[in-house]
Amino acid sequence: MTTEVRHRLKALRKRAGLRSRDLADAVGMKPSSYQKYEDRRQGIFLPLHIVANLVIALKPCGIDPVEVWALADEKDIIAFRQAWSLTKDAEKLDETAPESDTILETKLRQWG
Repeated sequence: MTTEVRHRLKALRKRAGLRSRDLADAVGMKPSSYQKYEDRRQGIFLPLHIVANLVIALKPCGIDPVEVWALADEKDIIAFRQAWSLTKDAEKLDETAPESDTILETKLRQWG
């Protein structure tokens, strides 16, 4: 989708029946900061952390999370999933690793 993100964001907010001030509050932003995303944001994607907060805020208003996630770059979402997976793997390894090993050393030994 090539439409600028500001237009897609505004359309989702309106479909949710929210004022920009209401959505800003729901995502933990100052209204003036949020308004910049609707009025002046260039490009076709929003930062991932903003999109994650929008998913949480808009879902109770009947907006499909898939539509909201589409405001983020797919590359960012994939990178986040990979980092999350590595974090979860590291937590599991940390529980089983000898005390002298770092998580990275344990992971490298398993891979190698």
